Amino acid sequence: MAGLISGELSHNGTPDVNSSKSSKDNQEETLGRWYMSRKEIEENSPSRKDGVDLKKETYLRKSYCTFLQDLGMRLKVPQVTIATAIIFCHRFFLRQSHAKNDRRTIATVCMFLAGKVEETPRPLKDVILVSYEIIHKKDPAAAQRIKQK
Repeated sequence: MAGLISGELSHNGTPDVNSSKSSKDNQEETLGRWYMSRKEIEENSPSRKDGVDLKKETYLRKSYCTFLQDLGMRLKVPQVTIATAIIFCHRFFLRQSHAKNDRRTIATVCMFLAGKVEETPRPLKDVILVSYEIIHKKDPAAAQRIKQK
């Protein structure tokens, strides 16, 4: 369980014995794990390295969670599928920057994949149509435009 700060306990409650590793080694090892502390996420976020501050990143995370909840409800998928899509998004943005990826596009893909994983699949066409309608909800002609494409 290397990658913990000296003196902290590992996830199983035992003291960390590998705390003498360099900062770069710790950062690389942190990226190989799925479970990170809030501090690790805040300090090692790819978005932070691309100039997105913590407040903005928190807003973006809440934004795609709300988007996924709305998308899932409109697609009539179970809450478990929506939660899986949210987890996929969170995991994606642990490794990739918000500055380089459109959160709604990633969220749409995550919903499609979550449907498959949770055995509640929806056709890709339907997921894209509903997503487009949510994104362009202020434009009444948007739904027709995407259907024509």
